[in-house]
Amino acid sequence: MTDAAPLPALIVLASGLREARTRRGIKLRRLADMLDLHPGVLSAFELGRRTPPATTVAHILGVLRSPNTVRDHLVDLAAGLTNATSSTTPDTTKTCCAPRTNSGRPT
Repeated sequence: MTDAAPLPALIVLASGLREARTRRGIKLRRLADMLDLHPGVLSAFELGRRTPPATTVAHILGVLRSPNTVRDHLVDLAAGLTNATSSTTPDTTKTCCAPRTNSGRPT
C-alpha cells in the first residue's frame, strides 16, 4: 500500500513551519527542546507527514516570533486541515504533541 499524497494546504503549512524556523536560524532539535516536543514529531510536521493542530502551529510560531500575518495564515491552514480530515481520520491530537521527558521519550 502506498501513502496518500499530502494535500496542497498541508505542503504549504509544512514548508511554512520549516521556513519560519530556518529564518530564525534555529535547528530542529533546538526548537523541539524549546517547545518540549520530540524532534521526530516536529520533523513530521515540517515534512507534511503529520497535521499539527492549529493550537500547536500557533505555539510554534509564537515561540519563533513569526509575524502575525504568517502566523494567522498558517494557523488558518492548520484549522482547515484539521476540520477537513477530522471526519475521515482518527483524532491524533492527543498523541501527536506528546511532551518529552528528560530521557527524550514521550511521556
